[in-house]
Amino acid sequence: MFIRLPAAITFVLVLFNLGACTTAPTHKALATAEQAGQLPALVPVRRFVANIDAAGGYQLAPNGQRLMWVQTVGLDVGLAVRDVANPTAVTTFATGNMGRR
Repeated sequence: MFIRLPAAITFVLVLFNLGACTTAPTHKALATAEQAGQLPALVPVRRFVANIDAAGGYQLAPNGQRLMWVQTVGLDVGLAVRDVANPTAVTTFATGNMGRR
């Protein structure tokens, strides 16, 4: 009981703070700039917390003609395949949860 109470309070606080992220700007200068379309584009959070350049798990096909590896495809986990003879032509496939939508 005593362990669950701090976790519940933390959960409620996180939800409250995330809700604040969806409100429109209330400062007069920000509201005016938003209406005029002068606010710069927001930087996606994934640029700070996601490893979008990850690649690894390289596997060579048994016949030695193709190479396959795991890499990020868009915002999802995926597979990349290329011929050994043509290293510039890479085909990617999203295989994570976002690829199934």
